[in-house]
Amino acid sequence: MNHFKTFLIVAFPLLTGISCNTSDKSSKMANSAFCPGEIWYDTDSVPINAHGGGILYHEGRYYWFGEHKTEGTAGNVAQAGVHCYSSADLYNWKNEGIALAVVEDDPDHEIAKGCILERPKVIYNAKTQKFVMWFHLELKDQGYRAARSGVAVADDVTGPYQFVESFRPNAGVWPVNVTDKDKEPADPSLSNQTFTGGFNPEEPQDANILGRDFATGQMARDMTLFVDDDGTAYHIYASEENRTLHISQLTDDYLKPAGKFIRIFEGRYMEAPAIFKYKGKYYFIGSGCTGWAPNAARSAVAESIWGPWTELGNPCIGPDAELTFHSQSTFVLPVHGKEEAFIFMADRWNPENAIDGRYVWLPVNFYDNKLIIKWMNEWDLSYFNASHNSSGRAGIVAAGEKPSVLSGLKMLEKGGTAADAAAASILALAITDFPDYCIGGEVPLIYYDAVKKEVKVFCGLGRAPLDPESIQWYMEHGITGMGIRTAAVPAVIDLCVTVMKEYGRLSFEDVLAPTLSLLHKGGKEWYPDLEKTLTLLAEAEKNQQGSRVEKLQAVSDRFYRGDITDSLDRWYRSEGGFLTKHDLAAHRTTIEEPVVIQYKDYTIFKCNTWTQGPFLLQSLKMLELYNMDQYPHLSADYIHLVTEIMKLGFADRDHWYGDPEFENVPLQNLLSDEYAVLRAKLVDMSAASGHPRPGDPLNMQAELDEGGFVQWDGGTTTCCIADQWGNVVAATPSGFGSTAGSGGSTGIVHGTRLISLNTTPGHPNCIKPGKRPRITLTPTLVLKNNVPVMAVSVQGGDHQDQATLNLILDILEFGMTPEQSVSAPRFATNLHEDSFNPTSERKSAIAKERVLSLNPGIDPAVIRELEKRGHKIVITDDVIGSPVMLFFDETTGNWIGATDPRIPHYTGALK
Repeated sequence: MNHFKTFLIVAFPLLTGISCNTSDKSSKMANSAFCPGEIWYDTDSVPINAHGGGILYHEGRYYWFGEHKTEGTAGNVAQAGVHCYSSADLYNWKNEGIALAVVEDDPDHEIAKGCILERPKVIYNAKTQKFVMWFHLELKDQGYRAARSGVAVADDVTGPYQFVESFRPNAGVWPVNVTDKDKEPADPSLSNQTFTGGFNPEEPQDANILGRDFATGQMARDMTLFVDDDGTAYHIYASEENRTLHISQLTDDYLKPAGKFIRIFEGRYMEAPAIFKYKGKYYFIGSGCTGWAPNAARSAVAESIWGPWTELGNPCIGPDAELTFHSQSTFVLPVHGKEEAFIFMADRWNPENAIDGRYVWLPVNFYDNKLIIKWMNEWDLSYFNASHNSSGRAGIVAAGEKPSVLSGLKMLEKGGTAADAAAASILALAITDFPDYCIGGEVPLIYYDAVKKEVKVFCGLGRAPLDPESIQWYMEHGITGMGIRTAAVPAVIDLCVTVMKEYGRLSFEDVLAPTLSLLHKGGKEWYPDLEKTLTLLAEAEKNQQGSRVEKLQAVSDRFYRGDITDSLDRWYRSEGGFLTKHDLAAHRTTIEEPVVIQYKDYTIFKCNTWTQGPFLLQSLKMLELYNMDQYPHLSADYIHLVTEIMKLGFADRDHWYGDPEFENVPLQNLLSDEYAVLRAKLVDMSAASGHPRPGDPLNMQAELDEGGFVQWDGGTTTCCIADQWGNVVAATPSGFGSTAGSGGSTGIVHGTRLISLNTTPGHPNCIKPGKRPRITLTPTLVLKNNVPVMAVSVQGGDHQDQATLNLILDILEFGMTPEQSVSAPRFATNLHEDSFNPTSERKSAIAKERVLSLNPGIDPAVIRELEKRGHKIVITDDVIGSPVMLFFDETTGNWIGATDPRIPHYTGALK
C-alpha cells in the first residue's frame, strides 16, 4: 500500500457453510471450498494470519507466507513478523509458526518490532538450495519514507529465516529503457517531498524522481517476486513515489539486484503487483494508489517480461468489481499440476483492526485475449477441471461457463448417461450463462443412442399462444419488444425430463443438485424464487409413486399442469401476456427424426426446418460438387466459394423454411442432388453476388421467376456431451431473457423467441396459433461408419451455421485439430434476413450494406482479391459464432473437447 493511508471501514458479514468451515471456529471439519472474504480457519481452528502474502509450492506442499497482524491499529506495524502456513490441498492450512521474526531487543534494528514489513514473498533457489524471502520494509517510526527492500534466507522452507540486509535497489544503475531526459539533474526541491497519486498529490510532470534516487537506490514499496521458466528471478516493485513500477532481474543467488531493470506503467501510479506466466505470455495484475480505499484492479500482458506491456483494463466482473471486491491484489498462484489453473489472491484491509483482514481468492479465467476474474461466493478446485481444451475417454462435456461444464461432469462421474449430463448442464446454464439463455427458453437437442445406433432430435422449443385472437393481435400490431408478449411457452423443463426419460439413468433430483447449489450461493434477486420452484419440482418426483419414468413425468406435470402452472398463468395475465395455463398444459417435447445428408465419408445430422439447420446441409451438398483440394484454406477462392454457397443456402432458408407441422416445406427437393447441381451453377467465381436468390425446388429451377423474396444476433449458449458408453448429445440452449421479469414468484425468466416468427401472410414462418418459430439454434452431429466423430454447438444467431460450416471444413477438408479449428479466423456473410426481425416487410429484414466479415489473420493479398471480386470487407475482432466442439480421435480412442479461447465457454473430460 502507499504511504498515506486513507481509512475506509467495510463491514463483511460472516456466511455460514460447512464446506468453507467459516461458521464455527471450534469445528474440526476440514475445509473443502474457498469462500472469498470470509474468516478462514487453520487446522487448529484459529483464523489464518498471513496478510499481503504469497505462496511457494515445494516438494508436494504449498507454503503461504504473509504478514502476521495483531488487533487494533497497532497491528498495522510489525509486531511479530512473517507467518507461515502449509497445505497439501490449498483449503486446509497448518500453522507453521513465525518464519521471520522481528527483532524485539534492538529498537534500532532494521526489522525492529514496530517496523512496517509488508508483502513478503519466498522463492526457492535450486542452485544454492536456499529459500529466499523478499519484502517491503519501512524502518520503525519513519512512516513510509524508507521504501526499502528486505532480504532473508533459510535452509528450510518454514524457516527460521535469517535477515540478511535491506537496501534501495539498483543504486547507481539506470534502467534499460532510460531516456536522456531521465538522466537530467533532479530538481533539488524534490529531495524532501513525497508523492503518491490517487487521493494524494501527484508529482509534477517534469519531476525526475528516478534521477533523484539514482545514487542512493530506487524506492521499493509494494512488491512481488517471479521466477521464470529458466530459473531467472525478478523483483517487481512500486517505485518513484509509487508513480512507476520497476521490474528488476536478480542475481543468480536471488539475494541482490543483478543490475538490469526496466520501468513500466510510467506515471500510472500502480501498486499491489502480481505477475505470472501462461502459454508463453506474461500477465500482470495490480491496483491504483488510493491508500486503504479499494479501487479497480488493473491488468496487462506482454510477450516478454521486459515489455512492452499492454494494459487490459479491470479484469474483475461481478458485484463491486470496480472496487476489486473490496480487496487488493497480493499474488497470483499457479495451481500445481494444472495447465490453466491460476488463483487470484487479494486481501481486504481493515486498518482499525488489522487482524481482521480477509482473504479473497478467486479463479483466473482467460478469454477474448484478456484476464477475467469473476466474483464467486464459494468455489473449489474442481472449477479448474474445465478449460478451453480437454480430452478423455470416460466422458466429456463442452458447454458455457465452467460451473455448467462441471455440472455435467458430476453426472458422468455418478454413472449418468449423456442425457443426464445434458440435463444437468442445461439447467445450470440458465444460471451461469444468463441472460444469453434462461430457464424459460428453449433447447433443440440431437441425441445419438450407442445401443440402438440411431439418432433422434428432441424439439425443446416452445410455441406461440393457441388463442386465435392473440395471433390476430400480433398480425395487426406486430411482434415487438422484449416483454412477455414475445415469449413462447417455456420449454426447458420438459426437454430435460423427456431426454432423461428416454435415455437417462439418474433422477431429476440428481441432475438438479448442481443448479440448486449455484442458486443457493446467491446472486440475482430472482434466485430464491427459482430455487423454491425447482425444489418443488424435485419434491414432485420424490412424492410420486411408481417407476422412474412416472416420477420424472411428475416433474413435468407439476410445471406444466400443476400449481406452478397456476402461478405462471396469474403472472401472464397480470403482465398483459397472451400465454395461458392451456398453452403450458398442451406443451410436449416432440421426438423427431433428424434431417440428414451424406458428405463424402461422413453423415451429417441436423434438426428440421423449425431451425435453420438444413441450411448447413444444403451448403455442404453444393460444396461437395467442388474439388476442395483446389481451394487452399482461407485463400481468396476458398472464402469466395464458401461465401457464395452460403448466400444461396440463406436465400432458400429465408424463403422456404418454417415449422413443418404447419407448412409444406419441400425439404426432400431442397436437399436433393439435382437441386444442389442447379443451385451451385449460380456461383460466379469472379464476382460476388449482391442480392438474395432463392431457388425453386418445387419446379426444380435454379432461381424463382421473380428472382427475389416473396413478401414475407440474439442470446444463446452451447452444450455438447459424450459419455463412457458412446452416447452423444449436441444441444444449443437459448432464450435471451425477457424484460418482463422473473415469472412473478416462480423465478422463471422467459425467453423472447416469438420474435423469430413474422407477420407476413403466406410466409412459411408467419405466426399461427401453436406454431414453432423458425429459430437459428442449430446443433450438429457428425457420424462416420455409424459412429459419432463430431458434435458441434455454436452461439451466435445467424452466424451459428456459418461458423459450423467453417469448423466442419477446417477438420474434414483441411485436417485441422479441434483446437486449431475453433481458434482459426472465421468469415460470414450478412446477405440474409435477420432472424430476429419479425417485420412483415421481409426485404427490410436484410442489411442494407451487404458485407463479408472476416476475423483478423487473413492474408492482406486475399482481402484485396476479395474486394476486387466485389465483396465489401469488414475486419472484425468479434467472434463470428462462438463454438464448442467434441471430436473423436480414432487413433487414441479419446474424445477431444475444444472451445474458442476468446469466449467464456469451456470443456472438461473424465480420463
